[in-house]
Amino acid sequence: MADEILTEKDTFSENKSDMADSAAAASEPRGDSQERFVIRPAPAADPFQLEDSIYAEDAIPYAEAVAREEAANKIQVSCAMICGNISLLSEEAIQKAADTYNLVIAGKGCAPGRSSRRVHYYDTIPTEEKFHQLFDAFEIDAVWYISGYADGQDGLHDEMKILDNIVDACVKNVVSKLIVVTSIASLNFQPKYDIMGQVVGRAYASGEAFAVAQLENFVRYCTKSHGIKTIILRTPYIASELNDSNFLGQIFSNMLHGEKMVFPYRPENKIDFLSASDLMELLLDISEESSDSTATYSVASGYHYTWWDLENEILKINPDTVIEYEDKVNFISVQSYSIELKKKYGFIPMDNVLSTFADAFFAYKKNAQKNSWAKALVQKIRDKILTNAVGYIELIVFFLVAEFLVRKTASSVYFKYVDIRLFYVLIMGTTYGTMTGILAGILAGIALFFGYRSIGVNGTMLFYNIENWLPFVIYLITGSITGYISTVHRQKNEFLKKENDLLRDKYLFLNDVYHGAVENKSEYKRQILGYKDSFGVIFQAVRKLDSVLPQEIFMNSIQTMEGILKNHSIAIYTVDSWQKYGRLAASSGDILTDLPKSLEIASVRPVYDTVLAGNTWKNTDLLPDLPMYAYGICEKDTVSLLIFVYHATPEQMSLYYMNLFSILCSLIKLSFIRALEYQQAIEQEKYYPGTPIVIPSYFTEILNAQKNLAEAGLSSYALIRFDSKDKEYISSSLKGLVRNNDIVGADDDGSLFLVLTQTNRKAISIVGERLDKKGLKYEIISGN
Repeated sequence: MADEILTEKDTFSENKSDMADSAAAASEPRGDSQERFVIRPAPAADPFQLEDSIYAEDAIPYAEAVAREEAANKIQVSCAMICGNISLLSEEAIQKAADTYNLVIAGKGCAPGRSSRRVHYYDTIPTEEKFHQLFDAFEIDAVWYISGYADGQDGLHDEMKILDNIVDACVKNVVSKLIVVTSIASLNFQPKYDIMGQVVGRAYASGEAFAVAQLENFVRYCTKSHGIKTIILRTPYIASELNDSNFLGQIFSNMLHGEKMVFPYRPENKIDFLSASDLMELLLDISEESSDSTATYSVASGYHYTWWDLENEILKINPDTVIEYEDKVNFISVQSYSIELKKKYGFIPMDNVLSTFADAFFAYKKNAQKNSWAKALVQKIRDKILTNAVGYIELIVFFLVAEFLVRKTASSVYFKYVDIRLFYVLIMGTTYGTMTGILAGILAGIALFFGYRSIGVNGTMLFYNIENWLPFVIYLITGSITGYISTVHRQKNEFLKKENDLLRDKYLFLNDVYHGAVENKSEYKRQILGYKDSFGVIFQAVRKLDSVLPQEIFMNSIQTMEGILKNHSIAIYTVDSWQKYGRLAASSGDILTDLPKSLEIASVRPVYDTVLAGNTWKNTDLLPDLPMYAYGICEKDTVSLLIFVYHATPEQMSLYYMNLFSILCSLIKLSFIRALEYQQAIEQEKYYPGTPIVIPSYFTEILNAQKNLAEAGLSSYALIRFDSKDKEYISSSLKGLVRNNDIVGADDDGSLFLVLTQTNRKAISIVGERLDKKGLKYEIISGN
């Protein structure tokens, strides 16, 4: 902190005279040349404020003294640089900023000819040396970087390197503030939780969302390492009616040409637009503020709209427009109005883009129609000139050389029968084609005409003496014929080249098809042999579920579903006959400690009603505390078993995944019902007569199944052995003390045991108190 105060003090000492000058001008009206200031709050006892002598003279009015005090707390940003995806900013927004600052705009394709007194364009990018030289030429106080991901775009090539160069330039040239404009797509994620319920990561809905988030993290890391004050702005779509480069401009272009539109998210998802003018106002406000610190803000327009609203606005203008939706997952949650930006910078967005959608489109249409024919004509002429630029230059150069030689050899007897001009026409026609050959013939004819004039042959004599026409006719015919022959050969070569390119494209296409077929063959072979995503895995699942013990079915069900569904948040609950509670039978090890051992059905009523009707539950509304998928095994209008998938990634929220889950649950249902029917058939055989105590042979199977579940991390249990071997006494004493899913059994020696499912040594205190009250002597044998 001391270092920060010392730096601030030094800065104020160096700029004290400048601040005093700006204070004197604070009461003057703002004009085009007036610099823009912002109030910088300071403590009343700030030792670095200007001396009280500013108020000392009685002649200074109180209002002027207050103005000077305010000016003393302002900073001045005289020059700002804009770089990155500058095409998103409109000319109107740039001119708005130019009213306050000198702007240096650096980007690929910037035409220096567009520069004015306050706006300077440079065709360079941050990875070039020319970009860093701009910091030497201008005193740049703030840098505004427009990310390639802003406006929902796909990012710039090598953007991390671009930002690294910008940060390096800011550090070397002591830039006061760096503002990075990104996209709200970085918020399109779901948090990941560990078994303790702690957030351990993020599951991003798309690669674009992950890329934007990584870019923001990279900016934070770089700026934190170098101590640069950085503001990151997550913006929605940026609107400018006359700009083809942004998302709204693409919509207008599609509407103008009657093309189909494909929107990325669902119709009911929220959409927001921030005008380029409001964005520029926010950049100005942030640049002027000195008392802020590094932070990240999500920007919103303050208006509530959905993709449906955008579709309605489009259809009002073009009812025949075809609009489709990609149905991508959208987890973005942003406040409709940024209170933090208002408090910190006084930013209030003014433009409601969708309310003026029709006016903006017609303005775009009018501008496009006005410029289309002119642009086409200019482009055609420019392309023609650029294509033949070398030919025209050589046409003039060789003409001058030919005339020089004609004059030099005019008195030589050796060149009396050599026509250098004809040779010139022949060369140009043969080399560049018909048009250039004709132009060369015309130039040679003009030179010949002035040659006749120089020897006293006037126009009348030249016109009426037909013999004098022959050289002119020969020049034109020679240029035309040689040019025509050259053009024909050139066109034939171009045709052969196009034909060759077509054959090459066909070859590449067939080559891609061949390699694709080979890759598919390898993939299918791998799937069949490895039982991945094929019927083989279903066969394996059926074999694993072929058991008569419910405990074994539960264990194999969890393991099979984890392997096929690639999910480790699966749980199975058995439901009591009163349909009030579900008892945890088995679950994935990752969530075992987080799940309730006893689940109240009323807490999952939407899930229960859905599965009771014979449907698969899918949590499309992302309701809290409810599983993402659920399936119920029903018998006689009651639910016997509930199978839950608690967590799912965005990729797993698909129809394919839901169908795969339903198929596996149907297989479990068949096995479970078959096991129940078998258990009912041997109901009388597995118990001692008149007691709920399981005979040794069957009890051993149940105990081994519980051990296997515990060893697999899918369940827990505790085993208690009673001192008494009296079956009737133990049976009567345990009535009402244990749960329905707890098991009482005997071994071959006649010893009696109690298996407490989903319980361990630390959790049997309640059962132990009940047993002590009954006077039962027991020993805890094992528990996990």
